[in-house]
Amino acid sequence: VAAISAALITILYNQGQTKIMNSEYSDFHFGWAMVSFFSLVVWNDTWYYWVHRLLHTSWFFKNIHALHHKSVD
Repeated sequence: VAAISAALITILYNQGQTKIMNSEYSDFHFGWAMVSFFSLVVWNDTWYYWVHRLLHTSWFFKNIHALHHKSVD
């Protein structure tokens, strides 16, 4: 999942459709950094919720995800 996200960001960056925020860009303001941070938190939580919900459907749970619930760690 992380590799797919990184590839998508790289493609968008190479096409000039996005910027990568770092200390070299003076046009990024603190407000934009906060919006980016909270957007990332919302995106991550949403992604996690829907993937985990999918893993609890009958087929996925029985064939894939049940092992996770057997873990004692």
